[in-house]
Amino acid sequence: MTIERNEMTTQGRTGSGSPRDYIQDWDVELVGPEIRDPLAVGRWARAFALAGGLGYMWNELARPVSEIVYGLLELRPGDKVLIIGEAVGPAGWEEDMRAIVGPSGAVDVVEILPQGRRAVAEQWRGRNGMLGCWRWDYTEAMESESYDCVAIMQSTQHCDDWSDVGPEVLRVMKPGRRIVFAEMVLGGPRFDQRVGADLHVRQWYEKIMGRMRDSLDGVVSFYSGEDLLRAMGDFLESPQTLEWKGIEMFWGRKPRLPAIKQTSTWTSSSSGPDRPVRPQRSPSALTASTSSCSPTTGGCPTIRVPTSPTSGPRAARHPATG
Repeated sequence: MTIERNEMTTQGRTGSGSPRDYIQDWDVELVGPEIRDPLAVGRWARAFALAGGLGYMWNELARPVSEIVYGLLELRPGDKVLIIGEAVGPAGWEEDMRAIVGPSGAVDVVEILPQGRRAVAEQWRGRNGMLGCWRWDYTEAMESESYDCVAIMQSTQHCDDWSDVGPEVLRVMKPGRRIVFAEMVLGGPRFDQRVGADLHVRQWYEKIMGRMRDSLDGVVSFYSGEDLLRAMGDFLESPQTLEWKGIEMFWGRKPRLPAIKQTSTWTSSSSGPDRPVRPQRSPSALTASTSSCSPTTGGCPTIRVPTSPTSGPRAARHPATG
């Protein structure tokens, strides 16, 4: 009996970091010679990892979480809403929120997906020392209390300092309303544990991410709900966190004006709008009120302010771009 052997059988058996080093001749016969072309493999890996993913996940896999976001925002007819996010159209958030607030309301969108991808690919470094983030200045030209609520959707990681930007975003919100963050996180301790829990999933992930993982792992900006709680919890009433299947959520209510006078100080300067100063709260007070359950670099975001809101049931989906 003759056992057929492959000449490449032993390649990569000395601690190689990639399953691609173990590709055999029979793999080439199955897929084609491009499987050994690093440029071709890199393009398909990026497409596999990114193309259409956000729209599919938010619409098909995590639709209930979007509904939870709308409930937490307490949206009602006539509300004016600001969304800062990635793939806002493909994920359906703009269309859904417009249907809820109706013709008398408005939904304004700051779409940052192109800047987010550039920030990661070009390794922009933010003030937090991490990559893929920058200083947000999207609300600085907006009037105070011009929005009923704000949703930060799939974009949390791209802000380089929420302890600085958070109060500025809250400035444009009306007191007594909520801000909500929701992001499917690609990275962080929980993500790594889940990937490592199954060997097939682990090798698929390493094939897909490849050099991106090797060059960016551990240095790309990341925020858990607990990180946002530490950065912004003092500015909000009843801040809460939630993690579900890789989605990190954080929300809280902007204090009403009497509460603001009691718990924080407002300062005014000729160079900009009034901003809240972080109130001094004791650790015990923070614990009691919470639970766990740049100017812009590299171009301007797409800001769309619709003039004629539409209402009614959701129409056909936009082509997914994220």
